[in-house]
Amino acid sequence: MRESAGTRKVTIARIYEDTRRRELEKARAGVVAETPEQRIRSVKSALKDYREAYNVNHREKSLDDVDRARKHLSGSWDPH
Repeated sequence: MRESAGTRKVTIARIYEDTRRRELEKARAGVVAETPEQRIRSVKSALKDYREAYNVNHREKSLDDVDRARKHLSGSWDPH
C-alpha cells in the first residue's frame, strides 16, 4: 500500500510514515484507535477519573490530599 505524506520534506514524511505504520499495526492487532474526543477532555473529568482510580489502593488521608488538590486545580483550570 502506498500513501502520500503530503510533503516534500523527508523528516516530516518519515514521521508521518512511522505514525501511519503504528496506526495500521494497531488496527491489524484489533486495538481500538482513540479519537481526539477520547484523548482531549476537561481537567474536571481527568481529575474525577484520577480520584476514582486512586481510591482503589490508597488510604483515606491520601484521598483527602487528592481532594484538596482537585479543588485547587479544578478552580484554576476549568472555565466557569
